[in-house]
Amino acid sequence: MSLIESNEYRRILLAVVLVAAATLFAFLVFFLQSRDVQRAEEVPPAAAADPEVLEAADEEDQVELTLYFYVPGTSSPGRLAPLKRNLARLEDPHLMARQIVGEVLRGPDQGLNVFSEQARLRQIYLLSEGTAVVDLSQDTARGLPGGAACEYGALRSLTRSLTDNLEAVDRVKFLVGGQDAPTFAGHVSIRLPFSN
Repeated sequence: MSLIESNEYRRILLAVVLVAAATLFAFLVFFLQSRDVQRAEEVPPAAAADPEVLEAADEEDQVELTLYFYVPGTSSPGRLAPLKRNLARLEDPHLMARQIVGEVLRGPDQGLNVFSEQARLRQIYLLSEGTAVVDLSQDTARGLPGGAACEYGALRSLTRSLTDNLEAVDRVKFLVGGQDAPTFAGHVSIRLPFSN
């Protein structure tokens, strides 16, 4: 094989590899976008997943709240994206808190949700001095995709969503699986309540 044929062979091979890579990239983008759209269509509002909230919810009486979601991959681990969401207007602040936590665990309509599909609220308690005690399942803590920044962002998203939307809540104390734990998922201390 001559030098000219060798160079031409390399150019053809490079072109084939580039076309294959571009095709694979386009397929992945299409697949991920269709998966996000399908997930948004399949996931019901948090009220539909929580029998207590569902029983008290009136479909015609809704309130627009600003919920906060952690944006992974940013330089600031506390960076939260505000998102407006219509929720059932509930007179009971306990049920409203359950609904807010459920919606934050469900995640944003677009983009990455730091909480896995196994994330669950076990119970929530509203104490008279303004502390909400949020008891999350162990699967919620284990299902986080990242390290300390992700863990901190997830806890801040829940805290800010509750404190900004409920007058009765000034701070949030987290439990994991019904237990007081030193950290949420191994990185961020949850011994003390979080506040805004």
